[in-house]
Amino acid sequence: MKVKSQLIDAQLEARGTNPTKRGETVIQTADSGQVKYHDGSGVRTVANTDQAQTLTNKTHTSPVINTSVSGTAVLDEDNMASDSATQLATQQSIKAYADTKTAKATLTTKGDVYAATGASTPARVAVGSDGQVLTADSTQSAGVSWGDAAGGGGSKNYIDTISAELNSTIGSWTTDDGAGESASYLTLSRETSAPLAGGGSLKVAKSANDASGEYIKLTTQDVDLIDRRKGHLFYSMAFDCTDAAYVSGDFVLQFWDLSNDVELYAGATEDLEFLRTSTTANGHVDIGPTTESIEVRLKVNSTNASAYDLYFDEFKLGPAASVQTVYRKSATIDVTGSGDFTAGEIQVERVGNLVVVKAVTALTYASNYTPASADAVLPEWAIPVANTSNLYVQTGTLLYRASVTTAGAIRVYTVNYSGANTATTSALANWQATYTVPAVTGPTMNDNELSLQTVRVSGAGNGGNSITANVTNITFTEVRDSHGAWNGTQFTAPKTGYYKAQGGIAYTAGVAGLLYAYVDGTLSKLVSTNGNASYNFHKFDWSGYLEKGELLSFRGPAGTLSNSTTLHWIEISSLPDYTVIGAVKEKNKIQTKTLSADVTTNTTISDLTFSNLVIGKWYDVTGKLYFQLDVIVADSAVSVSPTHDSSILDYYMVLINESSDTSTDLFSIPVSFKFKATATSLTFVSSSTSTSSKIAGDNSRGETYIQLEERNDLVETSDF
Repeated sequence: MKVKSQLIDAQLEARGTNPTKRGETVIQTADSGQVKYHDGSGVRTVANTDQAQTLTNKTHTSPVINTSVSGTAVLDEDNMASDSATQLATQQSIKAYADTKTAKATLTTKGDVYAATGASTPARVAVGSDGQVLTADSTQSAGVSWGDAAGGGGSKNYIDTISAELNSTIGSWTTDDGAGESASYLTLSRETSAPLAGGGSLKVAKSANDASGEYIKLTTQDVDLIDRRKGHLFYSMAFDCTDAAYVSGDFVLQFWDLSNDVELYAGATEDLEFLRTSTTANGHVDIGPTTESIEVRLKVNSTNASAYDLYFDEFKLGPAASVQTVYRKSATIDVTGSGDFTAGEIQVERVGNLVVVKAVTALTYASNYTPASADAVLPEWAIPVANTSNLYVQTGTLLYRASVTTAGAIRVYTVNYSGANTATTSALANWQATYTVPAVTGPTMNDNELSLQTVRVSGAGNGGNSITANVTNITFTEVRDSHGAWNGTQFTAPKTGYYKAQGGIAYTAGVAGLLYAYVDGTLSKLVSTNGNASYNFHKFDWSGYLEKGELLSFRGPAGTLSNSTTLHWIEISSLPDYTVIGAVKEKNKIQTKTLSADVTTNTTISDLTFSNLVIGKWYDVTGKLYFQLDVIVADSAVSVSPTHDSSILDYYMVLINESSDTSTDLFSIPVSFKFKATATSLTFVSSSTSTSSKIAGDNSRGETYIQLEERNDLVETSDF
């Protein structure tokens, strides 16, 4: 039987004790007024919305948690030391822990990222030039090393980081006596008191013995196939060879192909010598598809028995790094209707931070050729950082003064020789002005691409500069500069390689003396000799090897330079490398001939005759002719002409008009030309108009010599 009833105005009993039987429900006044009931097995508490209660064994689906969280399951540990799999971390502790890890991850190469490989050890990951993912652990014990992208190798280095940077040990560097055993007179250690870079440098101590043939060595990591197919790697290193007992060339750099047991070509011996200085060495090494492993050697190349210490650091050997090319712009602008201009056209050329503005057609002003103002006509890339005035340019009998403003306005005045503005009825033609603008770099180009470009500088005239003997750099006004390498007094090599410079130095009066080439301010070579005080023209010829960034300049005897653009000029160009993998450049050299006796009559110089030419091949002819005009009588002239197949290929002459002879006249003239053989012999013929004038041979200087070099892969181009 079921009993149905209606509950009206029912209330729960409020009491200070818990319910005791099944179904009984009460408000427990002794326990904060919580509602409790008995389910037959025990007392249960009903949860409400506003009282502080502890919940047990509850599952929350999609909960919304506002304001904050706390409790023993929420940890606020900056170091994550508990390493718990069941407890949560606060936002603050997560950030603090992450900050300690990223502080150790310094990205130094574009494209680098980091990935965790353990609790506290990061691993660097990058994409190589071949598209492969490259990694190296924190000790950098193998594989790829990381650093700046300058110098040889860029970010990919086949010399392991420990051996390259010497920050903890000397790494894999060892010594060799030339026969596979440890060297007897070379000792390696790590220099930390004044390292060249980082925390240490490699110190090579040579004892007071003849150590020729001994060397220090290191085996590189295996070279990737993609890099072998490029044909060469780039190297760089820092060195300090300034020990007083060291002689330039005592040590040379050598690369050995361990896979094929052959020396790799990295330049002529003189190019790989360590000079007695402290700087960096860099260049490229020719390799082939089978060159898997390379041994880098620093080898003793002399019998110098003195003891000395050398230091090396920052070794790199790898594929090409990216470099910046020179910013270049040019424009031709019609200035008609611009300010005071009523007609005319100007050409604006920018190379690097140097701008040349010149008249293409004569500029015409509205009145009297002394403009008071001019509108902005120059493009933004040609505007100087500050107003530029007093840019004086002389053309014929006229003197012009140009000024350029930061607004791009250009004005050109005619001036008298006291420097004052003057009116003229002549059109302003054939003038040019040169000034500097803020530096801007050009697009990125790697060393491989840059190596394919020819560097050229042409200059003429100098503005009458005064020269202090062997101190002041000879100046040349810039005319053309393909890579922004000439600053008026010095040439900065934009890439490592061979260069050639030819030119003439003109003084306002006769000057006797020597002309030298300087590299980085240090005397390099004698390039011209003039022994006659009444002779004001010096011709010079220089060729040599320059590291990227090295400075080439020329210095001569004291005097004032002429501004002649026909007598005072310079041409500098980079030379292509005609060698092939593993070939040494000297193998193309046919012969060097030296004059053994003086030649005073009009005759063939038999000592300088070559009879082994191959028809159809190209040849380089270099050398030096030493002219001596003696003091017995007044001298007039002497000349030498190289002749091939009944044609004169070049002409070398000394001409003096003396009424009486007062001094010994000595001249040293460089020889340099190319030709294609159409016959089998090359002869040199001497001509003299006085018996005292001669081509000097058998002299202590050994100045007269001719070198013939066969260029096996030289082809005809528009250059020659």
